[in-house]
Amino acid sequence: MQTISRLRPRSSGSPWPATASPSSCSACCRSATSRSGACFTQALTEVSDADIALLCERYFPQQHVSLRPVRSAEQQAQRQAILRLFGYRLCTHGDHAALALKARELVLHDTAPAFLFNELAGWLEAQHIVRPGYTTFQTLVSRVLSEERERLTAVIEAALTESARPALEQLLVREDTLSALAVRKQVARHFRPQMLDHERRKRAVLEPIYPLAGTILVQAGLSQQNIACYASFALYYTIYDLRRMPRSQAFVYLLCYAWQRYWQLNDNLADALRFHAKKLGDDSKVEGKEAFAKAQIQRQKDTPQVGQPMQPRGTAHRADRRA
Repeated sequence: MQTISRLRPRSSGSPWPATASPSSCSACCRSATSRSGACFTQALTEVSDADIALLCERYFPQQHVSLRPVRSAEQQAQRQAILRLFGYRLCTHGDHAALALKARELVLHDTAPAFLFNELAGWLEAQHIVRPGYTTFQTLVSRVLSEERERLTAVIEAALTESARPALEQLLVREDTLSALAVRKQVARHFRPQMLDHERRKRAVLEPIYPLAGTILVQAGLSQQNIACYASFALYYTIYDLRRMPRSQAFVYLLCYAWQRYWQLNDNLADALRFHAKKLGDDSKVEGKEAFAKAQIQRQKDTPQVGQPMQPRGTAHRADRRA
């Protein structure tokens, strides 16, 4: 389809078609681009000879066709014709502002760049707007993520008290502090008393931080997806890396990690307690039934057995009188 704009007959016989086939243009309007409007521009070397021959046969039958570079005005006219045909329009500077506003809403749900790109592309598709170039997307996502980091930093600095800082700083002292707080992956039935005590001590380390984390994360308006993402960064980076980055940024990762780990430890302890309590109840029922059966057997053994059937009370007395 893009090659059509590069074909012109020597004579002025056939009029130039104003539009192209829908099957070839709809994907062009929706495709991702490496630069603004690139989906409507192709070098002649990118078009196969078979495509050129097919177009010449379809639109210029029995005519001699020569190729020349397409002029900018011709390209713009064809671009606008394709957009009108499919109800699309180019992305303007005003659309960039709306796109940035949408990105700021999305970043509160998930900060993954791939998620932001896919959601923004879907929004543009719903609005029938041709996607801008990749550089525009990259610049927009980078700016929105930077603004989100600055916002979280301001929330942390305003909400973090001086009494709470030592508890967070303590997590940055030793290299193995965070890895030692990792949740065990065993199922509840494998939790023995020693393991439960170990989990309880890990929970005690995070207990002073948990209320503060809950307050700050609510104020920051972080979604569960972002909390899980930031918590994973606390383990992804080494303690050395966390100490080198800005304290507010490191504290965001540590607070999310403490919040998530505290809940996971609570869930593990609750599951283990539920399992062992049920097991204790089931064992008590089995032992109770066995004890009852043994008591019944012993009672039957202790009861005297009667060898002959008992006679009526007056029968023996009349037999003695006859004798």
